[in-house]
Amino acid sequence: MAATILLGDPLTLQQGATYRGFVGGSEDRFWVGKSAIRSGLEEQGFASVGVSWDPLPGWPADQIVAEPSTGWRAYVQGVWSRPSASVAKPARILRAWKHADAPAGAYVAPPAAPPAPPVPPMVWISLGLTLLRWLS
Repeated sequence: MAATILLGDPLTLQQGATYRGFVGGSEDRFWVGKSAIRSGLEEQGFASVGVSWDPLPGWPADQIVAEPSTGWRAYVQGVWSRPSASVAKPARILRAWKHADAPAGAYVAPPAAPPAPPVPPMVWISLGLTLLRWLS
């Protein structure tokens, strides 16, 4: 099996692509919950985030590591939901790699349209007077 190609710093992320990696820290795992890890990755821009203390299904054999003697390590996976970009690698991300490209023809949301300008009050007054004249 070919070695996994790890991403450097900064991380070059493609919208819609799936990424896998390790996150970790020096504190005891007792103090770190999967939901906190998931929330942190979602705040960074990932969607469909999976977090596990054990390798996820189909994890590359060359990226299965022993439990650290101190601190914690979690296996993570997520889809980059923001536009493609290069971002600084957060300190908690120990290793990362692209697991799968964005699906062909993947939907990319168009940019949001700017909000319509508010209708000036004089327009409403004019419409109201016109309606009153019509009803009279």
